[in-house]
Amino acid sequence: MAPTRRTKKQIPAAFRSSSTPSENDEESATTEAFESKDLMKLAEDLVSGVSLQGISEVSNLKSHQNLKRREAKRKAIQLEHAQRIEAIRMKIENLYEERKSKVIQAQNVQWDALTRLLEKRQSIEARIISDLKSIEQTSLSLAREIIATYDGRLQDIAEVETTGEAR
Repeated sequence: MAPTRRTKKQIPAAFRSSSTPSENDEESATTEAFESKDLMKLAEDLVSGVSLQGISEVSNLKSHQNLKRREAKRKAIQLEHAQRIEAIRMKIENLYEERKSKVIQAQNVQWDALTRLLEKRQSIEARIISDLKSIEQTSLSLAREIIATYDGRLQDIAEVETTGEAR
């Protein structure tokens, strides 16, 4: 098994390299507290990497890192999902608005066409009515002429019957 890497807190101060003199002072006080027996056991643990506490800390650290990684992936997936949903919602709204405007345009075109056809029908009806009135007037005048001609002929027939002479 490969030796596990320890954090600064896990490595006793005696084995840490220090860059500031104030840390050296603290470390020297700590180093004196260790006995040689403890130092030997700690050195063996460091070399062999068999420290049970270290192993459990490393496994806890790895499981914590795995949880963080999973959580980050889950959040990324949720964010991507939410973004996709929002993008699709916006596309649907845009398509709806486009469709709505096209429908309104088509309806307006149809209303305009219907209005023109209605006006055309009304003008045709007006022409028909005026033509019918003209035909009626012509028919009435022809009827009057025919009646006058008929009355004249009847008078002529009545004169011929009474006088016996034809004109």
